[in-house]
Amino acid sequence: SRSHLRPCTMADAERPALPSEKTVRNLQETIDYYFSIGSTKPSKSTAEKLFDDWAQRVKTLLEKHCEERHIPAEVQVFGSFANGFKTSGSDLDIVLVGDHIDVVPTLEACANELKHKGFSNITRILGAKVPLLKMTLKTTSDGGGLEVDLCVNNRLGLRNSRLLLTYCTKDRRVLYLGRLMKALARGYEIVGTADGCLNSYAYMLMVVHFCVLNKVVPN
Repeated sequence: SRSHLRPCTMADAERPALPSEKTVRNLQETIDYYFSIGSTKPSKSTAEKLFDDWAQRVKTLLEKHCEERHIPAEVQVFGSFANGFKTSGSDLDIVLVGDHIDVVPTLEACANELKHKGFSNITRILGAKVPLLKMTLKTTSDGGGLEVDLCVNNRLGLRNSRLLLTYCTKDRRVLYLGRLMKALARGYEIVGTADGCLNSYAYMLMVVHFCVLNKVVPN
């Protein structure tokens, strides 16, 4: 029974139209193309290098903060920026990893400090299962920015990211199909647990499963 599953909450009138037969056919042709191009590791684009620079900037700021505040934590990147599936709309997920860290006071101290370090729109979500800060790092002169999520000791998130990265580095077709799947899910607004839909990680697992079944990568 699926009665325990929460359906998407958006009204039918708000739902994007289902893809046409032509769109589905084009999608299949795109998948066939990605499967035909081979497994050579792709070079990074200029945009990807820029995203990596921003991620390193945030990581360095947080490392300096931890050092100044004597917080015994290692700063690590996870999520899309670490697993290979990042796109232009991806958030940067950062985690402080260490023993004996008091989670909420640490995040509060980070929020108070980072507002003076170029971050804005700092939102505290401290009552969540995984408490976190959501904030924006200004990256362009016109006010554009990189969305950053900061949490503490989310070791499961780190392991999940490493799993996906392993498959991405094994064969680049996993990477391309994953990005295609993310774009499709976002385009039809069928991603996000807040709306009762699958999250991005679940879609990437589907991509990996598809690639394993088609013997693109080993299980």
